[in-house]
Amino acid sequence: MGQHRSQRMSGRRRRLMAAAVAGLLVGAAACGANGGSDGGSADGAIWVQPGATKGDGSEERPFGSLVQARDAARDRAENVDGDVTIHLMDGTHLLSKPLTLGPEDSGRNGHEIVWKATEGADPVVSGGITVADWTAPADGSDVWTASVPADIEARQLYVDGKRAQLAQGRPPTTLTPTAEGYTAGDTTLATWTNPEDIEFVYPSGPSNWTETRCRVAGISGTAVTMVQPCFDNSSKRADGKTLAVSGFGQSLRPPSVIANARELLTEPGQWYLDSAADRLYYSPVDGQDMATVEVVLPVLETLVQGTGTADEPLTGVRFEGITFSYAGWNEPSGPDGYSPIQAGARLTGTDAWKNQGACDGGESTCPYMAFPLTPGNVTFTYGQHISFVDNTFEHLGSAGLNLGVGIQDSTVSGNLFRDVSSSGLVVGTVDQPEATDSDLVSGIEVANNYVTGIAVEYQDAPGVVVGYTQAVTVRNNQIDDVPYSGLSIGWGGWAERFPDRDPLATNARDNQVVDNLVFDHMKVTVDGGGIYANGVQGSTLEDGLVIEGNVVLQQHDLSWAIYTDNGAMYMTVRRNAVWDAVYVPEASATFSGLSPYFSFGGCGGGPIAYKDNYSVMDDPSKGLISASSSCGGHPLDDVTVDGNTVLKDQTEIPADLVAAAGLEAEYRSRLDPTPAPNDLPPWTKLG
Repeated sequence: MGQHRSQRMSGRRRRLMAAAVAGLLVGAAACGANGGSDGGSADGAIWVQPGATKGDGSEERPFGSLVQARDAARDRAENVDGDVTIHLMDGTHLLSKPLTLGPEDSGRNGHEIVWKATEGADPVVSGGITVADWTAPADGSDVWTASVPADIEARQLYVDGKRAQLAQGRPPTTLTPTAEGYTAGDTTLATWTNPEDIEFVYPSGPSNWTETRCRVAGISGTAVTMVQPCFDNSSKRADGKTLAVSGFGQSLRPPSVIANARELLTEPGQWYLDSAADRLYYSPVDGQDMATVEVVLPVLETLVQGTGTADEPLTGVRFEGITFSYAGWNEPSGPDGYSPIQAGARLTGTDAWKNQGACDGGESTCPYMAFPLTPGNVTFTYGQHISFVDNTFEHLGSAGLNLGVGIQDSTVSGNLFRDVSSSGLVVGTVDQPEATDSDLVSGIEVANNYVTGIAVEYQDAPGVVVGYTQAVTVRNNQIDDVPYSGLSIGWGGWAERFPDRDPLATNARDNQVVDNLVFDHMKVTVDGGGIYANGVQGSTLEDGLVIEGNVVLQQHDLSWAIYTDNGAMYMTVRRNAVWDAVYVPEASATFSGLSPYFSFGGCGGGPIAYKDNYSVMDDPSKGLISASSSCGGHPLDDVTVDGNTVLKDQTEIPADLVAAAGLEAEYRSRLDPTPAPNDLPPWTKLG
């Protein structure tokens, strides 16, 4: 999009005189109150323009930074009987450190602090630096170089607003596993520069719904030593009781991709950062002129961080019409690497493969299956009445927006999430199953958002993740073009695999997933779904999870399209439509008792009510539901099937159901989503 472009003026000259007078009055009032200008105007408006100097926060003399605007808003909120609006003018608002908000940045007396794009403007909040002064190759190659500031780390690079590919390729030799790493078939890797930069990538490993990334610690001859604890946490899972029993204990196969090596920079559009030499390498694609391209390297890992406390939450904050871009996340380059479990949760720390979330005594930790989630480039905790409306989250290196512990009565509406390394949106936690009071995540509406082209780097990440929550509604969103699940809700259900454990008690109640449109998903991984639900979701069906009115199309790989997985309890799945899900002949099924049509169902669980759904099924007696106790290790309990309809063609999905699913009309017009596919086959045959 050319986000780091030159700024444009706001063009309101016709009001110059009136605004100047207002500015003088405000300045006089501010000086009388506290000896200096607090910025803004008498009605609580504050203006900020990138690069402005010596401003007072008025429209004609705006502040030059978001920090100035934040500090002025603190004073203004005490003195204005109304909202305080911080108007972000056009251009790139470049951050040198995260914009932090605390309880002192709350709205007062029921009013809000509103961070809002000026009408007609496209403000970008960025954590990246522009790389220029490129040097042409002198060695006959097509690889250009440029210097970067010292001590820069980055896992992403953007050229003219598009994500470039990190240098990568197939291993140049065989790799045989050892206790510390691998024995290479020859000494090729030992000749490469900066071996500690090399990253081994394990597509579909160790679980076939994940992709693990671990760095190399050193290479000597043919001995490749891997960084710890990433390697142990990824390769020893079959030896850990909790992970093995829960289904996460697969063995790690040798890597099929190697990344982040100068020697692998062989294709146009690839890049490599030599941190030791403070030098960036890039091979341009056809038509790119390195004298004019815009190259942005993300530097910050957090753009905005809102942090209240249990006793004093951050309240009444709204972001509207802003683009959040160019932030990274460098933890996967460190000792922990990226050792994923599922849905952006990962193993961290020494011996996590046997202790983390195991709850088995000794040095093991609790709660059960509690793992860190991928952080957000915009993240909030302990906040109430927090709103994100009509924003864009793109070109980001972790999750786009994370609403964590203690977020209550908040809204995420009309936003665009695209080109994000992990999930677009994360709501709630997976480490506080029985949170109460101020720790609860509750009362959040996620509506009319468009989530597309996410999980670019961490392919186990669903488009939207909802953890342990109460009264969270996810409605009228469109999710498409994702490598794994569209939406994941719930956690901890794998406890039902243990014969000596009761289902994990959770605080989940009254959550709803309604009228969403999900398609073109499971493009890379398996064992997820358009909508994936897990764990205990209530105390009865009356206060349990409701999955209703959703349309799920075009699922590319093996799993249920609406998937009630291990330990799924107290869920009602009604009047949803599934078309073009995976078909597996019963003779080829991994577990006995499964229907060949993977539309609705899962492994074990119950009570669950499937009612009035629509899908392909040639045996109505099976009620559209494909489920088996053998894949979950727990018998189905109180699963009811009633009133479901067999479809023979996509056009038989009720028109009102199709019309209501996905973005509502005004958001479809503004967000311009990819149209849902028509004329799909009845199912995708595996293989």
